Amino acid sequence: MKRIISYLTLFGFAACMFAACTRDEAPALPAESENSIRLGISGIERMTRAEDKGVESRVDRLDVLIFDAEGGKRHYERVAAGSVDEGVITLKAKRSDFTAGADYWVYLIANTSHAEADFEALTTRDGLLAMMQRDENIHMTGLSNVTGAPETFLMDGIAYPRNEAEPDVPGTVKLYDGVPSNDTELMVTLRRAAAKIVVHIRKGKSITFDDYETAASHGSGYYVRNLPVTTALVAGVEQNADVATPAKSNAGYFEWGVGDKTSIDEVRVTAYAYSHDWNDKSALDWEPRLVVNLPMWYHGEEGDADYNPDKTKDNFLQNSYYQIPICRPSVKRLERNRYYEVTVMVNAKGAVDASEPVELSPIDFSVEEWEEETIPIGGETDRPHYLMVNTDSLEMHNVVYDATSIEFASSSQVKVTVEESWFINKFGVKRPLGTGDVEAEPDAILSGHIGVRSPVPTNNAPRYIKLKVANEDKEVEPRYIIVIQYPLVYITNTQGYYSYREDFGGTTYEERGNDGIVSADYSWWGGRWDYSDSYSNSQYFCSKVAKLKTGESNQGKSNIYYYAWKRVWDESPQTSNVLKELVNARMYHVRIAASSGEYTLGIPRRNEEGYTASDDEAPNNSKVVSPSFLLASQLGATQTASSTAQAESHCAEYVETYVDDKGRTVHLKGWRLPTQYEIGVILGLQPGEWDNTDDMALDRVLTGDRYWSASGAVSTDDWHNVTNSGSHYTRCIRDVYDSDDL
Repeated sequence: MKRIISYLTLFGFAACMFAACTRDEAPALPAESENSIRLGISGIERMTRAEDKGVESRVDRLDVLIFDAEGGKRHYERVAAGSVDEGVITLKAKRSDFTAGADYWVYLIANTSHAEADFEALTTRDGLLAMMQRDENIHMTGLSNVTGAPETFLMDGIAYPRNEAEPDVPGTVKLYDGVPSNDTELMVTLRRAAAKIVVHIRKGKSITFDDYETAASHGSGYYVRNLPVTTALVAGVEQNADVATPAKSNAGYFEWGVGDKTSIDEVRVTAYAYSHDWNDKSALDWEPRLVVNLPMWYHGEEGDADYNPDKTKDNFLQNSYYQIPICRPSVKRLERNRYYEVTVMVNAKGAVDASEPVELSPIDFSVEEWEEETIPIGGETDRPHYLMVNTDSLEMHNVVYDATSIEFASSSQVKVTVEESWFINKFGVKRPLGTGDVEAEPDAILSGHIGVRSPVPTNNAPRYIKLKVANEDKEVEPRYIIVIQYPLVYITNTQGYYSYREDFGGTTYEERGNDGIVSADYSWWGGRWDYSDSYSNSQYFCSKVAKLKTGESNQGKSNIYYYAWKRVWDESPQTSNVLKELVNARMYHVRIAASSGEYTLGIPRRNEEGYTASDDEAPNNSKVVSPSFLLASQLGATQTASSTAQAESHCAEYVETYVDDKGRTVHLKGWRLPTQYEIGVILGLQPGEWDNTDDMALDRVLTGDRYWSASGAVSTDDWHNVTNSGSHYTRCIRDVYDSDDL
């Protein structure tokens, strides 16, 4: 089937990124990953031919089966079509239910007559491959007025990775990469188990077909001799079909006259059959053939003795049986999801006896993939109106142009409009961009691709572009697509809520904990931490809480306070006056897609204590830069530390929180000191003192003279300059790879 595939891409990535947050203590923040497996599926509820009313691609139910590489069944579920969201299934199973890095077969079976119990009883992939389905009236699928006719077509497909071409030979996929915060997105192309057969029977000069109103009463109709009525559920399985010969019918797929019914020039028969191979078998017993009775007047050839150009009782043939091969005699097989078209002319008498039909010739055969198409029937007012796109989102990673990712199909000419363009600045505020440099052009046909062209952002912030896709049919709602364009290095941010340390004994802004500890100071001569239930500017670290400021000019900025429990009997935290020098409680997430000549991209190694290793402990670790790291906000501000030991010990205990989109407080732990070159990267990304505008993706976060790294204190004037003496500032970072990460 021609693929128009819809898949769901989640946009729970920071609600504050699409509109300024207005909450004081609990701003809207990013959603957690769902650890989901999603399958994008082709062909659901897609109208193909207008007269078919979508039956050829309709899906009522889906069975999903997952087997491991050895063939053992690992998961099964049945999904109703009503549970499919815009062409996407989200499985009940989670990614982490499967072995990291392992290979799995993912099968989809659509519209099978088998009960759920049949699939639940399976234990192996071989069992699925052996399953068969029988439909005695497969040739009349979709005809509601025919008893026993299937309502929909059996289909199957095997999943393959998103953003990859469908493989020629189906194979396994990996469901879990070991990172719970990711999602698994797969694609499945459903293909029908049946073949479609359309036979055009055109009249010659020597005959006149019976009148439209009376043909049925005179016995017109058809049947398929040796109709294949069984099939394997899964394509590619070598199974011999059972054949049967159903009774004659003149039901819906037998069209006596096409178009104008006043003069019958053509009889068209549509039938469906399961795949079948009769090579090396008796044609009489195994070859499928269409048998038709065509009531008619036979005139004969002009000049013959029995020539009768009129319609009289003497030349009317109520029984005139013919047989027509379905495919070319040399082929001797019907294949799944193929479209067989046969055209033949009738210009002679048929047989009176149905058991001895006359074989028609010559015959024109054609065969192709059974593709979806839309054919207007009955004029402009009766044609179907539709507009489909394969996705509601597109990601462009450091590219200017994408011409292949967005597909569309439409009943009329398509127009694409760039509605708006924006980015999210360093304070989480949506900032508009012009749309004049963005182009979005559809192919000048009714189905094709939409090309998107936009310059790569230069301010290290992802660019968001909203596209409106519409056609000329007023009945059809437009579709909207969000394009996210990422530069090679990009930065996003999340509003922090409050900070504390793990060694405070459970004390947080929401709970007093043991003795209400809120601050820590370092005894350099003893190498230990001293704790207090009060705060002061003289202590190395004090717990802090952020509350968003109000007013247009302060969007995204915060008031930051110390907090403590001043009275033992009072469980409510008491806050200090606002720390005027601190206004930014945003954690910045830096992502780097490629190494430079100066540093190595990778996860910095840790020493036995869990701290960022020095070069003495891990050679050249100072030059390693994490490809995805988070900078602590000003909620983590400290006084100066006198040694690397003090700074790294603090980062190991530091905790910063944010509030997710469900109102839950998420506690981020696992902070560490940056490497020397990570500090260099941050300094290179942050704006200069006089360039620090609201159009930046990163605020000036390193404003002191020196900051501690695992290699010693790094100078902000010359970050290659490192010292181990003196007192300097601390800015903790953390690698972003865990399930609670942003």
